[in-house]
Amino acid sequence: MAPLLGGTPTNTLLGAAAASVVGAVIAALGYVAKLGADTLREFLHVRRQRISRLVELHGLLSATRIAFLVQRAWVEKLLIDVRARGYTPVGATLDAQIADCYAAKLQPEEAKAHAYIRSITETTIRNTNLVLLEWLRGETYFRVPGSRNRDRAALASQLQHLHIHLLLWLAKFDTWIPNHPERALVFLADEQQYGPGFPSGIDQTVERLLNGGRSLLKRFR
Repeated sequence: MAPLLGGTPTNTLLGAAAASVVGAVIAALGYVAKLGADTLREFLHVRRQRISRLVELHGLLSATRIAFLVQRAWVEKLLIDVRARGYTPVGATLDAQIADCYAAKLQPEEAKAHAYIRSITETTIRNTNLVLLEWLRGETYFRVPGSRNRDRAALASQLQHLHIHLLLWLAKFDTWIPNHPERALVFLADEQQYGPGFPSGIDQTVERLLNGGRSLLKRFR
């Protein structure tokens, strides 16, 4: 017969205590597991938000690059056409040469090309630059310098460069394009050095960060 403790068999008390301890351990493990799952969900949610921001930035950078390349192709075509009819545009910069073409009385097709080049500056490039500026103003993570991650540190520097470029580009646009129908281009880093050019390599930096972020998310699917 089991010894009594306060009228209750000792083995019964020990069994109840053990069960209580086991229950507490299970409850603690369940809490830790839930806390870990909640932390992981929050981590993945934040990471997805950051990837979404990078996707938006990547799209805007791509739009800017494509607009620039299309515009540059039309500029070269216009200059070729004007020279082909015996006129040599005067000017130290591309925008000066395009303005000189306008002043020299463009042919109908040349006038259409000039209008299209100017329209890309007035609408596509300007509007994209404004959206990029809004993106930068709302960014509080990727613009922070001092990251140990090389690509994040590079992007923070490039975004600072981009911010300055956009502010100065818009400032030049406001004084350069309105009321000057002969002008069609807005450049900063040309022979006249109005300001810093578009940051080199920013597209590639964003792509590397996107690829790294997507690879991490794939591990938790």
